[in-house]
Amino acid sequence: MQHNIPFKGAEPSDKDLTAGMKELGYSAKDVMAFYLLRSIPVWRNQGVLDQSSFGERAAGHLEYWQRRAGVPETEMLSFQGFMGWFEKHNTTGKTLLKIDNNDIHPTISSDANYFQKLHHNLDPIRERHIDTVIAKSFTEHDRVLVVYGDGHLVKSQFVFQKMFGEPGRTLQLT
Repeated sequence: MQHNIPFKGAEPSDKDLTAGMKELGYSAKDVMAFYLLRSIPVWRNQGVLDQSSFGERAAGHLEYWQRRAGVPETEMLSFQGFMGWFEKHNTTGKTLLKIDNNDIHPTISSDANYFQKLHHNLDPIRERHIDTVIAKSFTEHDRVLVVYGDGHLVKSQFVFQKMFGEPGRTLQLT
């Protein structure tokens, strides 16, 4: 920022994620519920996952998601609705607050649970958006630095090979 170098975030908006998932047959409630579920391991790692305050924290998360995604009031998911959604789709054998990243990681294998399949369907929406932002940045600037998790590179390597050709290793010392 001090050198007027533009920065672009590449995550799609909650509104775009919800719309993309609707095209795949998921409701706004499914997306809201999944993002709340995905927060549980994060909150546990941060030391703020507390059973006595979880309902209040969860309700706040759902309201926040609704506003950011522009979900109509008629499609709002209440905390009780979330609990019903979890019970309906949970085949992990775990209680809600024991869910961890392995229970929700994206996979489509034959033994994948509902949460894993949902996440698997969500990932391409995110990756397409990220790749589009990166590609557009190259049309607007001479040089672009991309910083993100290496899981994205694995998912997008063929897109980048198509855009830039086969990768080569170049070390530039300045």
